Amino acid sequence: MSQQELFQQIIDRRRELSSLFHQYWEQYSSFHTWQFWVNVSFLLIPLVLLALFIDRKRIFEIGFFGFAIHSISIYLDVFGIHEGYWGYPYQVTSYLASNFALDGSLLPISCMFMYQFTYKKGFIFYTGMIGLAILFSFIVKPLFEKMGLFYLNPTMTYPKLFLYYIGGVVIAVIITKIFHKYSRTSSVT
Repeated sequence: MSQQELFQQIIDRRRELSSLFHQYWEQYSSFHTWQFWVNVSFLLIPLVLLALFIDRKRIFEIGFFGFAIHSISIYLDVFGIHEGYWGYPYQVTSYLASNFALDGSLLPISCMFMYQFTYKKGFIFYTGMIGLAILFSFIVKPLFEKMGLFYLNPTMTYPKLFLYYIGGVVIAVIITKIFHKYSRTSSVT
């Protein structure tokens, strides 16, 4: 089989899988299920809280950190789903591979508030971010699993999931520090 034929076969199977997932979503995960509305609340409530309580003087800095968390968590989530480490039986939409409510709102906004209230306090910020990683790894995700909102493959454990969260936070902090440093040096010149 040629490279082009094999690639076309991959495309065809992805389309079949996408169609199958959309069919699954319509039957088991759409507007008529309580799980759909739980996911919608995980998407909207943090956004409302963010609109009400974000520090408007530091909105770009805090927003950038949140966007970094959001981007990294999407990449990690898609990787974990693709590899079969975890999955989400109920989602807001069938068109996104990751759980948009979690990766697009609940997690990044939780991290944004931690950043907003503790970043200038060094040790407290890092302790707080570790606390959030513990919260999401050992409380939120197991609770989601008990509710049927999250599937964790037996080869993946919650301590491994914790390491994914820590890695994502470390990368987001480094990226934010780099951009923050460059924004200060460019405004001087």
